Amino acid sequence: MVSEAEKSPRRLHVLTREKQHQMVVIKRRAAAYIAAYADNNQNLDNEAVILVDDGAATGATIIVAARSLKTTEAIDSCAAC
Repeated sequence: MVSEAEKSPRRLHVLTREKQHQMVVIKRRAAAYIAAYADNNQNLDNEAVILVDDGAATGATIIVAARSLKTTEAIDSCAAC
């Protein structure tokens, strides 16, 4: 629960700026992963795939990677954070 002191206009401004920054980072990473996948033209059909994310603070990176698997016919996949 957020206390009244934590709802100060300055704190909200800082949090809003940080959220905006993180959304830019997420979009940039998503574009990079999608581009890398398309450029590599790797065929994952009939393959087992393991996704590993050692910095899963937001989970955004591994979510993008998992979504990109939907375009393949990988037979199995799992994720480790």
